[in-house]
Amino acid sequence: MGVEKRLVTLAEVQTKIMFEAMNRTPDALEPTAAQRARVPDVMAGFLRGMATEGRLELPAA
Repeated sequence: MGVEKRLVTLAEVQTKIMFEAMNRTPDALEPTAAQRARVPDVMAGFLRGMATEGRLELPAA
């Protein structure tokens, strides 16, 4: 297996690990219904912020 193929495989595994962690974290914290409802907006804000100059954007409460 070439180095490039191994790097792709590593990136795929890391992505799966992060995805699992992001999906399991809210359940482990046992949030209220209101907090659980905010998870998609908060996550989207984090991802948008990281995509634009590494800033984290939090949605309004």
